[in-house]
Amino acid sequence: MGEDAARLAARLVCFGFDGYTPDAHAREMIAKGCGAVIIFDRNIKSPTQVATLCADLKRLAAPRPLLVMIDQEGGRVRRFRPPQFSDIPAAAAIGACSDPVKAAGATGGVIASELRACHVDMTLAPVLDVNTNPNNAVIGDRSYGSDARVASACGTAFIDALQAGGVAGCAKHWPGHGDTEEDSHDALPASRHGLRRLESVEMAPFRAAVSANVASALVAHLLVPAMEPEAHRPASCSERCVTHLRKNLRFGDGVVMTDDMEMGALRGIPWPDREGE
Repeated sequence: MGEDAARLAARLVCFGFDGYTPDAHAREMIAKGCGAVIIFDRNIKSPTQVATLCADLKRLAAPRPLLVMIDQEGGRVRRFRPPQFSDIPAAAAIGACSDPVKAAGATGGVIASELRACHVDMTLAPVLDVNTNPNNAVIGDRSYGSDARVASACGTAFIDALQAGGVAGCAKHWPGHGDTEEDSHDALPASRHGLRRLESVEMAPFRAAVSANVASALVAHLLVPAMEPEAHRPASCSERCVTHLRKNLRFGDGVVMTDDMEMGALRGIPWPDREGE
């Protein structure tokens, strides 16, 4: 691969690293031209420290922009935690309250203000999976609930407030991780529903998010035979699944990313041997 092609490919890579300051790995990835970095608990000590870290990462990449992202959903998936940051409730608590749409919008606004103050550009939220399977521990209370209409309305309110506050949102986990039992951090789950059911339930919140001009979408490591008939090929590696999002939901040229490529769901896939091609 030529140098120009390598740098163009690097623009599509989001990396993580260890520590409270840019380490050698972070500096190397930025020098190679990587387009984004994700911040985890291991990078956060205090608001001042993480704001300085994110600013330093951006300065290292300048004059090229560097997208700084984080998983700040609320509940058990939040990197900015109390008492130094706001105590953001889980989506399930929001979906079950007396005015879930108002609560979702308020949550999106608070998250935007805190992330923006720390130079974070994007949160990988909201979770738009419709939680129709009570055995689905990996999603569970990260979802607004089992009603696609509630998930759609809450997701839209969250996106509107978040993005009005200057932080990009991310609709996940396309095309819907709500009715699965395996945890894609450890194994490759499957959604066995037909396309009609997927479009009426699982995809409905994503359609609403696209209408709300969500900045990006994250594709799950998830088998969806109704969309991708090739055995062992998850949605995250499926042109068909991504094309359905872009064309059928009219996401167009919106940013589409995979879930973490180090997750266990991808480890056991029997990829074809391409040696010598």
